[in-house]
Amino acid sequence: MLLRCLKFCLAFWLVCCSGAVQAYLQVQPMVHSRQSQHLAIELFTQDSSGLLWWSTSTQLHRFDGHEHQSFNLPEQLQTQALVQLLTLNQQQLWLASLDQLWLFEQNTGQFRQIWQSKQPIKALFLSNSFAPLILTEQEIWQWPVQSPEARLLWRSSSTAAAWVQGVSDGHSLWLWSKDSRLSRYDLSNQRWQQYPLALPPHTDLAVGPDQQLWLLAQNKQLYQLKGQELLEIAPPADFYASSLEVDPLGQVWLLSDQRLYLYQPDTQSWQIQPLAQAWTELFADRHQNIWLADASGTLALAQSSAVAMQSAEPTQFWDNKNQLWHLEQQRLTLQSAASGQSLSLTFPFAPDQVKKLWQLQQHYFVWASDKIWRYDASTASWLAQEPQPVLDLALAEEQFWYLTEQGLWQWDHNSGATLLNNQISWTLVRYHSGQLWLSGAAGLYSYELAEQQLRSYQFSHCHTPPCADARQIIDLQPEATGLWLLSPDQLYFYQVHYDNNKLKLALQKQWQVPWQQQSMLKREQQLWLWSRQQLSLLDLDTNALLQWQLNQGEYLQPFQPQVVQQQLLLNSSMHHYRLPVQQHKRSAVTNPLRLELIAENGQHLTRKEHQLYIDSWGPELQFRLSHYPAAGQQWNYFRYSLDKAPAQVLTYPQRHFSLQLGDSGSYQLTIEASRDGLNWQQAGDYQLQFNRYWWIQQSWLWLILFLSVAMLAFLLWRYRVHQQRLHQQLEQQLMISSLFDNTQDAVWLGDEQLRIEKVNQAFCHITGFDAKQMQGQTLQLYTAQGHQTELLKTIVQQLQQFNFWRGEVWSKKANGDSFALSLAITLLSGKEMQEPKLYLAIFSDVTNRKLNERELRKLSTRDPLTQLPNRALFLEHLDRAFYSCSSRFPHFAVLLVDLDRFAKINDSLGHDSGNQLLKMVAERLQKQLPAGYILAKLGVDEFAILVPSHFSVEQFDLLLNRLSLQLLLQIRQPIALGDLEITLTASIGIAVYPDDGRSSDILMRSADTALHHAKQMGRNNAQFFNDKMLQRTPEYLALESDLWRGISQGEFKVVYQPKYNVGSNTIVGYEALCRWHNPVRGIVSPLMFIPIAEENGVIIQLDRLVFSQVCAQIQQWQHQGRMRGRVAVNLSVQQLQQPDLLDFLRQELEHYQLDAALLELEITETAMMRDADHCLEVMHQLKAMGFTLALDDFGTGYSSLGYLKRFPIDTLKIDRAFIKDMDTSEQDRNITSTIIRLAGYLKIAVVAEGVETEMQAYLLHVMGCQVVQGYLFSPPVQPEQIAALLDKEPKTEN
Repeated sequence: MLLRCLKFCLAFWLVCCSGAVQAYLQVQPMVHSRQSQHLAIELFTQDSSGLLWWSTSTQLHRFDGHEHQSFNLPEQLQTQALVQLLTLNQQQLWLASLDQLWLFEQNTGQFRQIWQSKQPIKALFLSNSFAPLILTEQEIWQWPVQSPEARLLWRSSSTAAAWVQGVSDGHSLWLWSKDSRLSRYDLSNQRWQQYPLALPPHTDLAVGPDQQLWLLAQNKQLYQLKGQELLEIAPPADFYASSLEVDPLGQVWLLSDQRLYLYQPDTQSWQIQPLAQAWTELFADRHQNIWLADASGTLALAQSSAVAMQSAEPTQFWDNKNQLWHLEQQRLTLQSAASGQSLSLTFPFAPDQVKKLWQLQQHYFVWASDKIWRYDASTASWLAQEPQPVLDLALAEEQFWYLTEQGLWQWDHNSGATLLNNQISWTLVRYHSGQLWLSGAAGLYSYELAEQQLRSYQFSHCHTPPCADARQIIDLQPEATGLWLLSPDQLYFYQVHYDNNKLKLALQKQWQVPWQQQSMLKREQQLWLWSRQQLSLLDLDTNALLQWQLNQGEYLQPFQPQVVQQQLLLNSSMHHYRLPVQQHKRSAVTNPLRLELIAENGQHLTRKEHQLYIDSWGPELQFRLSHYPAAGQQWNYFRYSLDKAPAQVLTYPQRHFSLQLGDSGSYQLTIEASRDGLNWQQAGDYQLQFNRYWWIQQSWLWLILFLSVAMLAFLLWRYRVHQQRLHQQLEQQLMISSLFDNTQDAVWLGDEQLRIEKVNQAFCHITGFDAKQMQGQTLQLYTAQGHQTELLKTIVQQLQQFNFWRGEVWSKKANGDSFALSLAITLLSGKEMQEPKLYLAIFSDVTNRKLNERELRKLSTRDPLTQLPNRALFLEHLDRAFYSCSSRFPHFAVLLVDLDRFAKINDSLGHDSGNQLLKMVAERLQKQLPAGYILAKLGVDEFAILVPSHFSVEQFDLLLNRLSLQLLLQIRQPIALGDLEITLTASIGIAVYPDDGRSSDILMRSADTALHHAKQMGRNNAQFFNDKMLQRTPEYLALESDLWRGISQGEFKVVYQPKYNVGSNTIVGYEALCRWHNPVRGIVSPLMFIPIAEENGVIIQLDRLVFSQVCAQIQQWQHQGRMRGRVAVNLSVQQLQQPDLLDFLRQELEHYQLDAALLELEITETAMMRDADHCLEVMHQLKAMGFTLALDDFGTGYSSLGYLKRFPIDTLKIDRAFIKDMDTSEQDRNITSTIIRLAGYLKIAVVAEGVETEMQAYLLHVMGCQVVQGYLFSPPVQPEQIAALLDKEPKTEN
């Protein structure tokens, strides 16, 4: 009973305080207080998420409404005062000192300096494009968002007065200079505007949300700048203020030591609140909060109401003519009568029963107590117009409509009440532009009054829940652009459109609104919502939501609010309110409630407006609540409820709570808040979409499997239905005659035998035939190879089996020209057995594409020089040859023809002559081959011939042998090329199927092996492939691989075999020999790896490796004094062909600082004869460099005396083949003796190699050969062993 009395007294006091006054400011300091280490608070700012930041001399602080966090400033910032704070986003904060700019990263808690100013920094701003601006004494800098450095926007002259302060609204900068000048800098067009004001230097600036500038001069006088006019605001008595702020509503706040001032520009009124203590700093944030700070670091929040409500008595009603009626003592009095006289009616209805009041044709109606009453002037009483309960009502100019349980009724002055429809039960009716909108459990409808037609609407598919449900619609409002629907917690905006001749509502946007709203009213971009104890305003542009809670025990009456003269008029059980509509258009106050999920065990939270999507391992979820103050109100107590269960209260200052959720699904979480723990109001509604991982729910696996199978079956059924529908639509569309008239493709209709019945114009244009001419005829179709009968049979069979055929064929036009067409034939009608078949054929002319494809294939399969098939086309012919073999013709052959030494001819005569020569060779080969043989060009100078076996009337190998000899003879015939006559030779490799290979790759490889063997056999011959050519192939490949690896890993070393003077038994020189020490094979004989190295080109690297090692060894012997004579080094035939040979030798000699006379280069007879002219030229150049030249293995090769005369040879080396048997063979002795005497006649030195017996040494000495080498004297030894050999020489007496 005592508590009820206290509540009644409180309500009575509120009524007394609100009567006939503007109760807008109620300052209650010290609602919240935070300590900052007892240091004075210097600067304030607010980030984009709504958190409050402030600074002291040593720390930076952050406050989210409940928790306070501090960060220590760097030492550089603690020694100098900060000028301003600026938040760029939720993660970055700028701090400006006197001449430095610092960046604070909230994620890491780190400070770093980003800019050093040459002038004192005065202020920081943020433009509308979110680009930071820096104001110094004479400069304006801009920091682009993506730039690492600041950009200078403006620099004033050196004589101009320095700026001391500035403010910004995002569009412009307002700057105040030391000489009391006010300037405005427009950021968009970068222009200046000066204002000639006569104000003292000590003037503070502040700019409001309406871009109005306020000035406080000498702490005593307040001014407002409108355009170019400076308006002086009359101050209250004893006015003195030290701080100036403008809040988001445009209200001006001023602070002195003991007073807080509020000036309202709309009413030009002042309000003053005495303060119990001295405050030094003032800050207005974006949530309409006023923060105060004192010198000891205390932070307090001043409270102000969020809306201006004018309360007046008595209760007021407005009719449909916007006439104002006062209700007092059961009398309804018209206050705005046109005659000027008041009209008074008896009114026996209680205010909480009245829902509408309207006037039609001098009749007054009221909807009260769920009935419609009409005022009878004759009896001065109200008569029941409709005795049944009225569910809803809609008004127009001269009539109205209402809903009862019987249906939809219409009332007009002439006919009274008329039942329009009694088929469907509705609960809502609204009127708009000659149309009634109705809603109920059966759905959403519209009733066209002129046509008296009822239309039903369906909701389009909703992608994002919660989706609209017609059964949950509690209010709707139609307008020209769409339809607004209100459910208990959602606001929807739909647009009407047609889909398959059905009226549908397409969702355009939706909003989460406070729970249990009952009605709505939309004006421009503002939408008012209300329940019995709560009023909400939703700004549709910014999605900002304002909420006002009525006093305890107060509730809104059911009479629908109206907007009259830019004011929202509404009645409550205690007051009548007028809310200025325009006041809230510039407010951006949002609900600052935060709900955070504390992630544990893999929990994940996704937000979308008021929807939370949660994935979790387990059913328990941990949440944290926080609330930033809004409009000066701070919630301290919270309670929550899940799915409308009893609310659970969090004891102060608890902010954490847990929820136990069962299975996956949707849950409604409601948060309520209170300042004192007694009066609660709704703070937020959240739709929790909870998902527990499926493998946790073992019991649901079978259900999920069943649902998956059922869904798959449903989708398959839907797919079949969809396919049938598409097929039916195709049949209908194909019957439309416009297909024949408008399509650019040729179309004809034909019977079962494809006899044409009807064609379109495109058919005549493409084929050249007349439409009448083609009736009853068939279009001739044939393949690219000319087959006609088989093609027609194939088409008819496909049509009988599948009712469809598609392909690309050829036909003839009326003028006889062939053309290609892409043809598709389908069965149009006649699926039944007795129904005649009708086929539809569509084709397009693709002749150009086919010709282009032929040309492209020709370019891709022909050699551009000779027009012969290339390798790709030859392999196609080769693949077909495999399938053409039979028991009667089991063989075919591949011949590879390679021109000998064509590269040298090409280099000598030029590429043009070489190409002409290749054309002539191709023509000779083509003429020599019988018809049916395939000639192709595989490489630059390589041809291939495919010999089919069924062209042979003789034994196949004899045919191939005869053919190869004819080809070689034909190629050797001289060719006249201009003034020159060229003679060519060729080598031929032959492989036969199936003996030499059963696949294309193996057969070509066998032919290539045979060709290689023909090259080794001296060229100008043909060789059949045999297995002996491949006996060493695996070992050869392995040895070749090891050879390359040995070069790179340094496995090759040089040994030296001394040359001895037979007479004195002393060393007179050395021969350098290469040895290969393989870690797996051991020592590999030169007879094994030298031929492989010469064949694959490794010999070039090997020769140079040996030469470099020999030069290094000679240099070492010279330093040791052990150098004797010359060192002989072998040069291969490939090395002589290298263009950089001389450069390499010269570079090595210079590197080791050696004389070329210390080296002797050994060249074989084979190398000299390979290219005699080139070799002769190189040998002369080597002689010019100082090298000694030796002819190695003399007597085993050409041994031409003419070559001995031409070549500059210094030494002949007699091959060991003549030495090893000379003591037993008279013939070898005679040959050796002849060589020695011949060398003596030509004055050429002689060296005999391979001396192994004393008899051989004696005979050579007798014959006149003084220098020998062989195992009799010394085998090849390591360089370190040469010293021992020198020590063993016989000592000579001086």
